[in-house]
Amino acid sequence: MRTAIFITEDYLKENSVINGNVDFKYILANLKTVEDMYIQTIIGTNLYRELNSQITNGTVTALNSTLIEEYIQPTMIYYLLAEMPYDMTYKWENKGIMKKSSENSAPIELNEIEKLAAKKLQTARFYAQRLIDYLCANKELYPAYFTTTGEIDEMKPVDSMYSYGGIYLGQQRKKTLQEKYNNP
Repeated sequence: MRTAIFITEDYLKENSVINGNVDFKYILANLKTVEDMYIQTIIGTNLYRELNSQITNGTVTALNSTLIEEYIQPTMIYYLLAEMPYDMTYKWENKGIMKKSSENSAPIELNEIEKLAAKKLQTARFYAQRLIDYLCANKELYPAYFTTTGEIDEMKPVDSMYSYGGIYLGQQRKKTLQEKYNNP
């Protein structure tokens, strides 16, 4: 199966803090990682495959276009910004891993990179929860979000980006998304 990227270079550079002169080849690998690690985990394999198929075939429905443009792309931007600082600071070269710098600027320190990545990850989780809330509110429009095929490599969608502490009451069976949102 061909893999589509759910965001374009132009959209990314127009809607993020990424400078227009950043070579897209440095961004592309991180975008694929963001789709695999975060987006597919959030929306589940079924919906992910549906969107991927529509994008690669050029048959994106208006409904899925709204999902991609208003919810998935903003989420992707902030997960990308959380993932990229390390790769943009350090380059893998023949002589080893190098820290880049230039005459007119200075690279930031590792602790600053970690703070920046953590802040962007926090923003990404906000947009991810917004995406989940939209899908749950429109469950009749996105049946692929709530159904699973049972394949071994399938990722089931998550129902929240936040975890809460609490008291351990023993092993409890976790409700499926269908059970959670079909039984008010």
